[in-house]
Amino acid sequence: MLNFSHPYIFKGDKDSQLSGWRVSSFDDSNTDRGKVYVDTSTVGATTTVNVYKDADRSSLVATGSGSALSRVALSASNNSGFGPASVYLNSAAGSEGRTLILALATDLDLRERDDRLYGLHIEGETDFSVILTATSREFLTKIASKYPPTVNMGAALRYPGATPAVPSGSSGEPSSLTEFMWTLRTDGVWDLTGMQNPEDYKEWAIYDGLFRIWQRKVRSEEDPTLGVAIYYRRLADACWEKIMPWVDIDYDTLPDRPARVRSVRMRRG
Repeated sequence: MLNFSHPYIFKGDKDSQLSGWRVSSFDDSNTDRGKVYVDTSTVGATTTVNVYKDADRSSLVATGSGSALSRVALSASNNSGFGPASVYLNSAAGSEGRTLILALATDLDLRERDDRLYGLHIEGETDFSVILTATSREFLTKIASKYPPTVNMGAALRYPGATPAVPSGSSGEPSSLTEFMWTLRTDGVWDLTGMQNPEDYKEWAIYDGLFRIWQRKVRSEEDPTLGVAIYYRRLADACWEKIMPWVDIDYDTLPDRPARVRSVRMRRG
């Protein structure tokens, strides 16, 4: 099951220390265009999770402390308005270099691309949080359809050298890289944690969001707004076809190599 309830992307968490992020509210004032930067520090049995708006870690927007194997509540800092939020702490350790992508594109990104949205927002016709969440869910669905998480295969269908749990590629075929893209949580939900370049999909996310906004305004097949929606859908599709996802094999957020599906001859027995 994909993380549709909180469709976020997490980068740089090599040891899967943090999982199950929940953020009830965020905007451009307390994120870096949908991204925040996360560090942890540990004193004794207590680990503190700090969330920053900027990559330099100078603008703290939320913080919280707890012990390993517990959910840590994060409170807004410096009147940031971030959250309420929480995250599950799988282990006690101090670390840096994590990035949490809450949205590939924000309402500001969309309004900068199409200034007609300012009027829609004022009229109350557009709920940006719904649009951004829908776009994030679509992103996870499209990535998983091409590069799905691991699947369990029994002894009846296995390729040479495989264990019962093998990484699957397109159409369920094994892939050499997709196993690094996903992390399975204890509650059975897959998080996208090993993708190096989700930011490359920002243009796609902007056009997908604009498509969804204008689609909501269409009242009939003769409505000229339908043409606007179709225009943005075509732009989104064109953007998607141009991008190749990169896998962060060592979870250092630096480019490794693109994800690809490897054809493997399957045999029974």
